[in-house]
Amino acid sequence: MTEERIINCETLVINKTDPLHCNCRKRPAIDTNDETKRLKVQNECGKVDKQNNSVTTKEESNCNNKEEPTSLLVFSDDILLIIISNLNHQNIINLSKTCTRLHRICQDHTLWRDVNFGDHIVTQTEMNVILKYVSAETRSIYMKGYHESEGGIVEDTLTVEWLTEIREKCTNLLSLSLPNHYIDGKDINIHQYPRTLVKLDLSNTYLRDHPKNKSYFKDLSTVLPDLEVLILSNCQWFEPHSMMALSKCPKLKELRLDNCTQFKDCVAYVGLATRGGFKALKTLDLRKCPVGSSELNCFTSVNTIVNLYLESPTCDGSIQIDTPIKVLFTAEPMIEIRLDGNQKKVACPRLKIEKLAIRNYKEMTDASLDRLAREAIFLKYLDVTGSGVTADGIERFRTLRPNVTLVNDNL
Repeated sequence: MTEERIINCETLVINKTDPLHCNCRKRPAIDTNDETKRLKVQNECGKVDKQNNSVTTKEESNCNNKEEPTSLLVFSDDILLIIISNLNHQNIINLSKTCTRLHRICQDHTLWRDVNFGDHIVTQTEMNVILKYVSAETRSIYMKGYHESEGGIVEDTLTVEWLTEIREKCTNLLSLSLPNHYIDGKDINIHQYPRTLVKLDLSNTYLRDHPKNKSYFKDLSTVLPDLEVLILSNCQWFEPHSMMALSKCPKLKELRLDNCTQFKDCVAYVGLATRGGFKALKTLDLRKCPVGSSELNCFTSVNTIVNLYLESPTCDGSIQIDTPIKVLFTAEPMIEIRLDGNQKKVACPRLKIEKLAIRNYKEMTDASLDRLAREAIFLKYLDVTGSGVTADGIERFRTLRPNVTLVNDNL
């Protein structure tokens, strides 16, 4: 063992003294301070490079994402027309004032087929401006006036000149709605309205200076022969004798007189009007009109009515509802049906009403509801809100008539 150790030691000495062995060379000592400075410089340089790269990347990204501002006029006329069609008519007029091209596009007839200014009150200036855009393609016009506006503003926006130009330019106009307008009865009569009208809406209008010795709707059947819908809601100037003129309209299907407070004590006029008139009437709205069983009895001869709306002018049930129900849905007359040689008598209701509203009549009781369930055989919708019916009466009606939609404030 001693010899082996000596040999190993000698070998080790030889290796240390071998000038060709790199690992055995003595390296110079490293200055710790210099090395620390060098590493610090490298780190700082690396941070600067990273920051520069980050800034460069961000700038390149911004350059790639940056787009030139797009002008509305770069689009084709067809695309612009689609965009403009989503604007209301007031905004279309404002847009048309910006440049020649948009003015031309904004006058396209497709934008003015159905004119609607119902979102605000139109001024006299706006009424005249609209005349520049409507044409023979215009089918309907809706324009709201100043009557009952905030601040008590009174302005006559409806003129003979305006109606005359509408009549001349809109040769195919079907619907004209002029709610809340002031109407000067001395200058504007039924002859000024376009002859082609199917619908006329004069709801909440104020008629002044009209001769009391004749109806405002005199000659309506000949002036507007195609009229199907007439809306006179909340027209305090409507008088019962006008029913004679309305009844002669051969195509009138819908008549709305709700909240016409002067429509009362008019049995004579209604009796004459319904005896041979209202041949096509289907919808009659008499809500909040002070009519009673006598007037309703007259309407039973108009067997075309399928929608009837009644509502007490006051919530105290001043008009007895049981009598009108007996009038509208009577068990007479009786008709005979022969089955296998046998005769059978059945009740024939005088009116084939499908939709009926009887609102705010406290005298509307469970007994009345039972009668409706038995005799209103065509009924599909019934509104008895504010009536005197009970929950038991409603449940019994639903059992008898499960296919009828029943509306009541107790439900």
